[in-house]
Amino acid sequence: MITYAIFFSLCGLIKILFLWRRSSWRITQKPKLHHLKRPNWPSIRPTKDYWLYLIACEKGKYYVGITKNLKRRRSEQFSGGNSCPVWMKRHRPKRYVGVLRLGVRSRKKAESMETELTEHLWRRFGRRNVRGGKHTSIKLAKKSHMK
Repeated sequence: MITYAIFFSLCGLIKILFLWRRSSWRITQKPKLHHLKRPNWPSIRPTKDYWLYLIACEKGKYYVGITKNLKRRRSEQFSGGNSCPVWMKRHRPKRYVGVLRLGVRSRKKAESMETELTEHLWRRFGRRNVRGGKHTSIKLAKKSHMK
């Protein structure tokens, strides 16, 4: 009898730990290119959580950004309005490569994930071809603090 109680309590504890680990996955993991999914625009709604997105621009350039309202941000960037970054005014956007719902409400955490993805993409596409996070200026410093 006692062994069954211990067994079931351990199973419950393992299940709780598994669910907790699964729910906090996006916060603890560094975002990579393979985490991004193609956007399904009809199902996307404004949320309280941040979205991370990657846009392919002209001439093989890329832009990484965050937002809470993905549809509004898409219309702003493709129209080239005042809220559009300078990088995207120089290199017109072509399409969204992928989006990822971060599950984070803190702007500071979302910005750090945006910067991590930007630095990850530097290794793949080169520093001259990717902007985002804290690396949004047209000309970057010669020595950057890459992790």
